[in-house]
Amino acid sequence: MKGTRQSFRMISLIFALIISIFLSVKAQVITRVLTPDDKIEKYIPWYNPNRKIPIVETPFVDVAKVLEQDRITNRKMPRIAIKQDINYTERDGKITEYSNYFLWEMVLHSENAKSMSIRFDNTFLPKKAIMFLYNEETRFVVGPITRLVFQNGTFRSDYLNGEKINISIFIPKLKHQNLNQSIYISSFDYGIFQFKLYDNDFNTSGPCNINFVCDGGWQCQGESVCKIIHSNGICTGALINNDCCDLTPYILTANHCTNIFPVDDYVFRFNYQSPDCTPNGETPPTQWIVYFGSELKASWSGTDFSLLELSQELKAIDGISFSGWDKINFLTPNSVCIHHPHGDVKKISYDNDPNNINGNYHEIVWDAGTAEGGSSGAPLYNNQERIIGQLSGGQASCTNIDSSDFFGRFDLSWEGNGTNTTRLRDWLGASTNPNTMDCMKNPYIQGSNEICEESELYILHNNMPCSKKVTWQVEPTNLFYDETNGDGNFAQLNPKPNAQGQATLTFTLSSPNCNDIFITKDIWIGKPDFDIFGDDYLCLNDFGFAFIDPFSTYIGDIQWSIGGAISGSGTGIKAKYRSERQPGWGWVCASMTNSCGTTTKCLWVQVEDCDWGKGDKGFKKENNENINLNFIKENNFLIYPNPSSNEIILNFQNQKNKTSKEIQIINVNGVIIKSILSSDNQFKIKVNLLPEGIYIIKCKVAGNIFYKKFIKS
Repeated sequence: MKGTRQSFRMISLIFALIISIFLSVKAQVITRVLTPDDKIEKYIPWYNPNRKIPIVETPFVDVAKVLEQDRITNRKMPRIAIKQDINYTERDGKITEYSNYFLWEMVLHSENAKSMSIRFDNTFLPKKAIMFLYNEETRFVVGPITRLVFQNGTFRSDYLNGEKINISIFIPKLKHQNLNQSIYISSFDYGIFQFKLYDNDFNTSGPCNINFVCDGGWQCQGESVCKIIHSNGICTGALINNDCCDLTPYILTANHCTNIFPVDDYVFRFNYQSPDCTPNGETPPTQWIVYFGSELKASWSGTDFSLLELSQELKAIDGISFSGWDKINFLTPNSVCIHHPHGDVKKISYDNDPNNINGNYHEIVWDAGTAEGGSSGAPLYNNQERIIGQLSGGQASCTNIDSSDFFGRFDLSWEGNGTNTTRLRDWLGASTNPNTMDCMKNPYIQGSNEICEESELYILHNNMPCSKKVTWQVEPTNLFYDETNGDGNFAQLNPKPNAQGQATLTFTLSSPNCNDIFITKDIWIGKPDFDIFGDDYLCLNDFGFAFIDPFSTYIGDIQWSIGGAISGSGTGIKAKYRSERQPGWGWVCASMTNSCGTTTKCLWVQVEDCDWGKGDKGFKKENNENINLNFIKENNFLIYPNPSSNEIILNFQNQKNKTSKEIQIINVNGVIIKSILSSDNQFKIKVNLLPEGIYIIKCKVAGNIFYKKFIKS
């Protein structure tokens, strides 16, 4: 048996994620460990270290008692954590309402834990909600986690070092959506040691092993091989094609890797390999492609095979493929195995001699490289680059190079023990029952992510060994001229002038007796669009944060403008600002630019002296003189009607003397669009020529400044 019997390793649910393209990996989760110079708010835009969050204390964990029980029962597996059942729901956290979003937050604390992992069950997040898990002290950050990550309401988190896990859920206010969320934390793992940033298994395999990237071929096959992580060890598996080429994510591995442990808790990590042949290295976590959970479809101890189906749908991304197979030519002049020995980075081993048949198994003696614990379930390929078996076990190692390894024969697994749960035929050949199937890369659509007014060509890249009829369509159709569907691998899209919004291009691949395959690509049409969330009310000398909706369909280049009663700056999708010394109105504006143009949107912020009465709002002083509250009451003004489409009236109702007043109308970009000088206590201003929107009236009286907001309807 080549499956490792070692401690459960750090499960890092990672995929390439850049904050500026938040949506492109909705069903993937990334784990980061931040450097001392990095900031949590760079990854969690709404993070505020000053916010009070309720702390929930978990029951006491008697580690010494558990370890003593392990000793008494002669537990062979090194323990890394102690599972604890708990029962916490959304009612144990805190919900805070802001102008256009909510935050639900909670801190789970387990005293003296070295690390923690939590499991959600029956948890259903609202539409467009985003969850992050983090620890401020150890600087672990896990997320974004969306509703698409949950499988039937279940999600198990990565391990975070430390004795606390902060849970933060951002919920935007949407039209026709109630704040309905169901959160249930059913258990957590109390870690008894901390984890490394990368993979604890790196560099643990024998020195005779060969990095996969050292071989210039086998690229398609290598991209199908993954490291399988479960609670008591490591195995290897491979995505495997079926006769419909329908992208069903079947994983072939060894039966002994699945017959003890619940496969719905497995993690499948692709692209864990050395970036160079030499020296040995490992891809960073941001380049791993990881899927969580699976379902057992078939298995048979006679050839030690298991066929799993991943719980998550595969995305049309580069770097994942489906291995082919051969159920006839089980004899081969040479063999290759791609695997993760001891859970290490991906390796490749060679047998340059004809394979030996030993009952239900291929018997292999390696000429270069070897297989070790953790290689169990790894595919064995013949000289035509097709799977003919999966690793069951053996004694081969770098110090025992003349010993044999044994691979369960694929040709016998095809019929297995005669039922659909004990053979491969029903899953891999139900439609045409072919003798062979070739490796297939994941198809994808090539073309721009955005279109302005020029037409754009999109190409479906597809190397399927199965014959398919290909059609395409794009929706919504109102963004384009008449040609919104067609046949073949090429789609020419021609947007209408001034069109704006998200479109989805779908290629459909069809064949008899097979399910249709849908390959999609989201495309943004026209100038960018987005929403701004943030603190729209501040007391004097408070800090606030604003950020662009992380679920915005399109993110372009961003410039921030902050003014009025607040000051600050913005970088990327987030801005930080502070109220000035006096009350008033301030604005936080973001201008986003793509190749089609610029869109500007603003958040208006009201600043108040929280110790004053209601009549003392809306005032700012430009110098450091003491504030005269009586002067404020006498000179503050009213605006009506508000909103207005034609004219507004400014009324300084408490003004005793006709004092000179400098009036300015400021738009959302902070640009002064009209200036007026008057000493009247009441006067009209025409606004009929102004574009609809929100404006600020700035009034300067004797060195004092007042701000009021009005809406042009």
